[in-house]
Amino acid sequence: IGRTLKRLRQNQGLTGADFGRLVNLSQQQISRYECGINHINVSMLLLLLEKLDITVGEFNTLLIEEINLTPIKNHVDLDIKCLQK
Repeated sequence: IGRTLKRLRQNQGLTGADFGRLVNLSQQQISRYECGINHINVSMLLLLLEKLDITVGEFNTLLIEEINLTPIKNHVDLDIKCLQK
């Protein structure tokens, strides 16, 4: 979920700090969500998707595509980058 949120945020040209300001969270909290360090509850996910102008259905489709298309190595590399912060 976090990986897909990060991709959507970046596609819209938003930094973590910019996105955090939109949803009244710190850049650090956005990073924790994106890296999977903190879990996102449903109400927060809905707020984040609203600010990214993405429906739940569209997000679900993107999640499925990412799971099916992303090589395992990319998942591991991203997780390592998050841990190095």
